[in-house]
Amino acid sequence: MKLKSLNCKNCGSPMREINGMLHCDMCGSDFSMEESQEAKTIDHMQQSVEKERASIETDKQSLEKFQMIKEQAQLEKEARNKAFFQKVRKEASRKAVVHTAIALAVSFAVIGLFVFLVANKDSKKKPKATTTTTVAKNYRVTPSELKEDPAFIRELTVKASNFEKEGRKGAVLESTSDTLYIWNLNGDPYVMEYFLLTRDDGNYLYMLMGIPMAGDDNGDPDSELIEREVYEMVYIEDVLIGPDGKITYYNDLLRGEGSSEYNFLWHADFDKDKLIEDVIGSKEKDPEKPYTLHRFSA
Repeated sequence: MKLKSLNCKNCGSPMREINGMLHCDMCGSDFSMEESQEAKTIDHMQQSVEKERASIETDKQSLEKFQMIKEQAQLEKEARNKAFFQKVRKEASRKAVVHTAIALAVSFAVIGLFVFLVANKDSKKKPKATTTTTVAKNYRVTPSELKEDPAFIRELTVKASNFEKEGRKGAVLESTSDTLYIWNLNGDPYVMEYFLLTRDDGNYLYMLMGIPMAGDDNGDPDSELIEREVYEMVYIEDVLIGPDGKITYYNDLLRGEGSSEYNFLWHADFDKDKLIEDVIGSKEKDPEKPYTLHRFSA
């Protein structure tokens, strides 16, 4: 072992080597060059320190590598979330534009009707009628009468299916703590059940729609498709028997409605029983003016 420096045990002064011996010029003492137990201990400690330093450096490199991988994963997750929320905002904006356009159209129709009624009231060209011969609208339509007109039911069924397909263009992006699921329409939406709600001054025909969806794990290219079914009520207003005796309805405008647990990401419900209870039950049990419920299968 190479000793960097040694001091005299007697006086503490530095020593020098002479003929294989350590000699102190200050007090004249001589000492053997053999390693002392103390020197061996110091050398062992120095070796331990070097090993510990090497271990610390290895741990430091591993920690830096782990941190780099973690940061990369976080960046990828943030990118997926950003794309998801951009998609949601775009879809919400599109639906807001559609709803605004519908509201404006209805408003213009109401204004036009009002102007027409006022103009007819003030017109002096026609003599005042003494009797009326119009046939009153009959809102008391029954399921039997609807079933006797299969073309009418078939027409509404096709319109309801197309209504759902049009509203579900594009994918539903469902982000979880593990990955990002992408859901798409997996077949034609179909009518599961009809609900005719009638009373003397108006009514509704609701159609419970089953909407098949399929999704996969975007982070796993080998993942299998996951299938599920969601639900929505599609309805038309004022199905009635007109003056000509035929079944008709107010206009071609179909609307969708959900329950109190309606999921705005999916634009649908997951529990059809809850959907029926909230939408149909609220009208059937209206304390002020309840509807009469006629429920029949598709």
